Amino acid sequence: APTGSEGVHAALKGLVAHPDLRPVLGDLPAPLLLLTSSEDRWVAASHAETFASSMPGWRATANPTDLVKYSVGASANLQPGGSVGSTGGAYHTLYLRAGHELMQERSQFVCGLFSELITTANEAQSALADLEATAGSES
Repeated sequence: APTGSEGVHAALKGLVAHPDLRPVLGDLPAPLLLLTSSEDRWVAASHAETFASSMPGWRATANPTDLVKYSVGASANLQPGGSVGSTGGAYHTLYLRAGHELMQERSQFVCGLFSELITTANEAQSALADLEATAGSES
């Protein structure tokens, strides 16, 4: 891999070559977790909110685990508050104290967060399956 000014030039060329995914992210069938570094000197942390605001109809959650609640509610065609139907999705922006290499600098925290989200999702899916089974047996 190139180093010095050649490396910087190669990285910038690669950055420009990446497509802008914002137009298609609004159609995701799943919630979105935005991880951003608060001390990144290359990408300002404020870009995460700019990115998220480009998805009309999507709403921010107060806690990352709320993404799981939204996802399970949407899979049952319910919003977290219990209303039917949806427009847009849910996202949560998490600002982590790190530089540009967030996944290297905060890997233990990020892995723990993903583990917690997966556990919460599995528990929520089991609870939903139990509710559906109960509702089916009452019919």
